[in-house]
Amino acid sequence: MLQIKIYNVEHGNCAYLVTPNGESILVDAGHSSDADYYPRHEIELDLQNRGRSQVTIFINSNADHDHVSDLHDIHGTLQPVILMKNPTIDGSLIRSIKEQPLTNGLEAFCRMCDTYTNPIATPDLGGVEMQSFHNPFSQFEDTNNASLVTFFFYGKIGIIFPGDMEKVGWLELLKNPQFCAALQRTNIFVASHHGREGGYCAEVFNHCKPELVIISDKPVEHQTQEHSLYQQHASGVRFGEQVRKVVSTRSDGTIFINVETDKATYRLGVA
Repeated sequence: MLQIKIYNVEHGNCAYLVTPNGESILVDAGHSSDADYYPRHEIELDLQNRGRSQVTIFINSNADHDHVSDLHDIHGTLQPVILMKNPTIDGSLIRSIKEQPLTNGLEAFCRMCDTYTNPIATPDLGGVEMQSFHNPFSQFEDTNNASLVTFFFYGKIGIIFPGDMEKVGWLELLKNPQFCAALQRTNIFVASHHGREGGYCAEVFNHCKPELVIISDKPVEHQTQEHSLYQQHASGVRFGEQVRKVVSTRSDGTIFINVETDKATYRLGVA
């Protein structure tokens, strides 16, 4: 079984996957300062319960603070073995484009970029297929459109984590037939840029027909955070007695997905 948790870290992102053979994947390292909530505590306990001490892969989807806010402590306690990021972004680039002084999370990301330089083959993920795509930073010169877009496929489920990709970046990726083929296999769509209008690209849904859209964000403050853009594209999945097309961490808490080879079950939490 593939286990997926998308944590409630307000305006940020943090997802944790455990593969059928016990490898662990952390997508981003956000936390909630308002609620004093740090997913790393739960992840560390899960690793200990399974006789492990390290996260196998840390994936940075976007080199912005809200995606790495707890990375300083995550790097020290969870000790990721492998770093995955947009290869055109490195520590020196982040230090040159971000406001100084860097946050602890961004400084930790830069240090990881500086030290995780030896290539390591991706380990066996127990039947889980992982694909990633990116635009070169130089093409847009902003970190949102240089987000690392990562897909995971297992059984009948395909899920996408697109970081903060914006429309112009999506349109560039759509020129890649392999990217379009991955979209066609995707039925769980984690909304880019926390569901904001700037991360929405209608053309993506010419290829992707999701059952469910997931939004990771804090309580609604702006009209651009509303669900209506994505409702039209999703067919819906069952949560108990309800069929939902869009769920969000801000109203539903942590989102749990367990994927077996022939089915998936969904649960909403309050954490």
